[in-house]
Amino acid sequence: MSKARACRVLGLNRSTLDYEGKVQDDTALRERMLALAAKHRRYGSPRLHWYLRREGLVKNHKRTERIYALLGLQLKNRKKKKMGSVLRFPRPKATAPNEVWSMDFVCSISPI
Repeated sequence: MSKARACRVLGLNRSTLDYEGKVQDDTALRERMLALAAKHRRYGSPRLHWYLRREGLVKNHKRTERIYALLGLQLKNRKKKKMGSVLRFPRPKATAPNEVWSMDFVCSISPI
């Protein structure tokens, strides 16, 4: 059976049958990305892509993001530092009468 007839029976284009994929060698790009990520620990995928593009290693951001994810370089979300609700320094105690004045704003109105 000819290729043309086999493709017609299967419903494929003839160019699909002859297609051979290319294998990309990403080792140089991976090494450079790891080196940049080790040097600049808080740089994410967009900034690393900018560096790699400036060096001429990549042109497509999707390739950079794919390799970034494969290497497991995802940045962790930083947690905000929780501030304590207490005063940082204790207030000095009064040593004499009328030295500290404060007012209590609690209102206690009783229903009649």
